[in-house]
Amino acid sequence: MVMNKIDGSQFVQPHQLDKYTRADAHSTAATQHQAAPPSTKQGNCAQDQAVISDNARKLMELRETMHAGHEALSASPEVRADRLAKVRERLATGFYNSLDVHQEVAGRVGAIIDKIDSI
Repeated sequence: MVMNKIDGSQFVQPHQLDKYTRADAHSTAATQHQAAPPSTKQGNCAQDQAVISDNARKLMELRETMHAGHEALSASPEVRADRLAKVRERLATGFYNSLDVHQEVAGRVGAIIDKIDSI
């Protein structure tokens, strides 16, 4: 089970949802939330029931999808070897010392500053 880092609550995992059955679709909301009266006879215990909404199930599916995407992203290399080789080559040849590159960088930085100023 996963622990929520903010408030310490626990989330239900998708494989655990199968343990619980959805209440009859024709029953009313009032009857779904009524607790069974406790049994006074020994050996005849009342059973609890959890009803998980369709929205909660969808949220769990989205959470699992997000988790899978996060794992795939963290498994990919952060440094692209082809780009790194190109940058090293340009550094060696002095490409970044040219006036054209300086003007391009200055223009891009200026555009970023303009966007920040407009906020």
